[in-house]
Amino acid sequence: RNIERPMGYRSSSRPIINDRTVYLEPGAFDLMTGEDIGFSMERSYGCGMITSSENMMFFRSATLGYVDLEADAGTENFGGIRPGCWINAIPAGGLVLMPDATAGCTCSYLNRASIALHHYGTR
Repeated sequence: RNIERPMGYRSSSRPIINDRTVYLEPGAFDLMTGEDIGFSMERSYGCGMITSSENMMFFRSATLGYVDLEADAGTENFGGIRPGCWINAIPAGGLVLMPDATAGCTCSYLNRASIALHHYGTR
Protein backbone atom coordinates (compact mmCIF):
# COMPACT_ATOMS: atom_id res chain seq x y z
CA ARG A 1 0.00 0.00 0.00
CA ASN A 2 1.45 3.27 -1.11
CA ILE A 3 0.05 5.67 1.49
CA GLU A 4 3.23 6.99 3.12
CA ARG A 5 4.01 9.73 0.63
CA PRO A 6 3.46 13.47 0.19
CA MET A 7 -0.06 14.21 -1.02
CA GLY A 8 -0.46 17.99 -0.78
CA TYR A 9 -3.13 17.49 1.88
CA ARG A 10 -4.64 20.67 3.31
CA SER A 11 -4.61 20.25 7.07
CA SER A 12 -7.54 22.66 7.49
CA SER A 13 -9.84 19.85 6.37
CA ARG A 14 -10.31 16.23 7.45
CA PRO A 15 -10.16 13.01 5.41
CA ILE A 16 -13.45 11.63 4.12
CA ILE A 17 -13.79 7.89 3.56
CA ASN A 18 -16.47 7.06 1.01
CA ASP A 19 -16.61 3.35 0.15
CA ARG A 20 -13.07 2.57 -1.11
CA THR A 21 -12.07 6.19 -1.71
CA VAL A 22 -10.28 8.45 0.76
CA TYR A 23 -10.73 12.13 -0.08
CA LEU A 24 -7.92 14.34 1.20
CA GLU A 25 -8.45 17.88 -0.05
CA PRO A 26 -7.50 18.48 -2.85
CA GLY A 27 -7.11 14.87 -4.07
CA ALA A 28 -8.14 11.29 -3.35
CA PHE A 29 -6.74 7.78 -3.29
CA ASP A 30 -7.97 4.19 -3.21
CA LEU A 31 -8.27 2.95 0.38
CA MET A 32 -7.06 -0.57 -0.45
CA THR A 33 -4.14 0.17 -2.79
CA GLY A 34 -3.11 3.72 -1.85
CA GLU A 35 -3.07 4.68 -5.53
CA ASP A 36 -4.29 8.09 -6.69
CA ILE A 37 -7.70 7.94 -8.37
CA GLY A 38 -7.32 11.08 -10.47
CA PHE A 39 -9.69 13.25 -8.42
CA SER A 40 -8.93 16.91 -7.85
CA MET A 41 -11.03 19.67 -6.31
CA GLU A 42 -10.58 23.35 -5.69
CA ARG A 43 -12.43 25.76 -3.52
CA SER A 44 -12.31 29.49 -3.15
CA TYR A 45 -11.44 31.04 0.18
CA GLY A 46 -13.22 29.84 3.24
CA CYS A 47 -12.79 28.00 6.45
CA GLY A 48 -14.73 24.98 7.58
CA MET A 49 -14.78 21.26 7.09
CA ILE A 50 -15.85 19.34 4.03
CA THR A 51 -18.88 17.12 4.56
CA SER A 52 -20.02 14.37 2.25
CA SER A 53 -22.80 12.03 1.29
CA GLU A 54 -22.30 9.05 -1.00
CA ASN A 55 -22.59 11.20 -4.15
CA MET A 56 -21.73 14.79 -3.17
CA MET A 57 -19.29 16.82 -1.11
CA PHE A 58 -20.21 20.16 0.52
CA PHE A 59 -17.97 22.92 1.85
CA ARG A 60 -17.38 26.62 2.12
CA SER A 61 -16.02 28.05 -1.12
CA ALA A 62 -16.79 31.70 -0.43
CA THR A 63 -20.46 30.61 -0.67
CA LEU A 64 -21.83 27.07 -0.35
CA GLY A 65 -19.63 24.97 -2.63
CA TYR A 66 -20.28 21.42 -3.72
CA VAL A 67 -18.82 18.68 -5.91
CA ASP A 68 -21.06 16.09 -7.55
CA LEU A 69 -18.99 12.90 -7.26
CA GLU A 70 -20.90 11.24 -10.12
CA ALA A 71 -20.46 14.11 -12.59
CA ASP A 72 -17.17 15.56 -13.76
CA ALA A 73 -18.26 19.18 -13.31
CA GLY A 74 -15.71 20.30 -10.71
CA THR A 75 -16.60 22.69 -7.92
CA GLU A 76 -19.96 24.41 -8.23
CA ASN A 77 -21.46 27.08 -5.97
CA PHE A 78 -24.86 27.88 -4.52
CA GLY A 79 -24.49 31.64 -4.11
CA GLY A 80 -25.86 34.17 -1.68
CA ILE A 81 -25.39 32.12 1.46
CA ARG A 82 -22.36 30.81 3.21
CA PRO A 83 -21.69 27.90 5.53
CA GLY A 84 -20.25 28.58 8.96
CA CYS A 85 -16.62 28.17 9.90
CA TRP A 86 -16.86 24.60 11.15
CA ILE A 87 -19.10 21.69 10.06
CA ASN A 88 -22.15 23.47 8.74
CA ALA A 89 -23.54 21.87 5.56
CA ILE A 90 -24.99 18.57 6.74
CA PRO A 91 -26.10 15.95 4.18
CA ALA A 92 -28.74 13.73 5.78
CA GLY A 93 -31.75 11.78 4.56
CA GLY A 94 -31.58 13.06 0.98
CA LEU A 95 -31.34 16.71 2.07
CA VAL A 96 -28.54 19.16 2.69
CA LEU A 97 -29.25 21.03 5.90
CA MET A 98 -27.47 24.27 6.69
CA PRO A 99 -28.34 26.14 9.88
CA ASP A 100 -27.73 29.87 10.09
CA ALA A 101 -24.13 30.62 11.02
CA THR A 102 -23.91 34.39 10.55
CA ALA A 103 -23.96 35.43 14.22
CA GLY A 104 -20.84 37.48 14.84
CA CYS A 105 -19.67 37.08 11.24
CA THR A 106 -18.11 39.97 9.36
CA CYS A 107 -18.17 38.30 5.93
CA SER A 108 -20.07 39.87 3.05
CA TYR A 109 -22.48 36.91 2.75
CA LEU A 110 -24.88 37.79 5.54
CA ASN A 111 -28.20 36.42 4.32
CA ARG A 112 -29.43 35.14 7.65
CA ALA A 113 -31.28 31.92 7.01
CA SER A 114 -31.34 28.24 7.76
CA ILE A 115 -31.92 26.22 4.61
CA ALA A 116 -32.72 22.71 3.47
CA LEU A 117 -31.82 21.75 -0.10
CA HIS A 118 -33.42 18.81 -1.90
CA HIS A 119 -32.53 17.25 -5.25
CA TYR A 120 -34.99 18.23 -7.96
CA GLY A 121 -34.93 16.76 -11.46
CA THR A 122 -31.84 16.05 -13.49
CA ARG A 123 -29.12 18.21 -14.96
